[in-house]
Amino acid sequence: YTAERELKAMRSTREVCDDAGLGSAFPYTSLYLFTEQFALIRWELILNFIFGVSCVCALSLLVLASVRATLIVALLLGMVYTDLLGALLWWGLQVNSVTVIQLVMSIGLTVDVIAHITHSYTHSSIADPHARLADAMRSTAPAVFLGAVTTLIGVLPIGGTTSVVFRTFFRIFIGIVLFSAGHGLILLPAILPSLPLPVRHPEEEADAA
Repeated sequence: YTAERELKAMRSTREVCDDAGLGSAFPYTSLYLFTEQFALIRWELILNFIFGVSCVCALSLLVLASVRATLIVALLLGMVYTDLLGALLWWGLQVNSVTVIQLVMSIGLTVDVIAHITHSYTHSSIADPHARLADAMRSTAPAVFLGAVTTLIGVLPIGGTTSVVFRTFFRIFIGIVLFSAGHGLILLPAILPSLPLPVRHPEEEADAA
């Protein structure tokens, strides 16, 4: 009893009705209200991800003022998204309206971690990449880490719920926080010093101010 079998049964019933030549008659059952989503949900997930990342890239380009930095943000967003899709498979969750809403929501939550550290790094006037990273992590990482921890604490109370919707929300939200924090606080600092990002000179900061 899976979504694919439900969708196949619905389509087969409609084909039988069409072949019977019954005019404008069509099969209907209340179950189709839920089954219909599986015919569209995967494309909706892909389109919403593309639109969401496109909006994030446009805004990141304005804030970071660097095409390379924006591409880094987009790359890490895609990696976190891929991790979440893998977590869905591991948890045995289907791609449905509940999971898709949270996957789309994850774009905004993830970019909050990644963009803050990237912004702090790209807007530093320190020339040495490792000293620049240390300065960026010193000024930004504690706040990002505290935000991840307090978010985890905030969702822990729903971990013991018996509701399928809230249990799904809890699992995915935990995944969003852990994956975004892991990529933003571990992976991103590991690769930033080796990337050819421009240095913001002190006179540029004075002009911007």
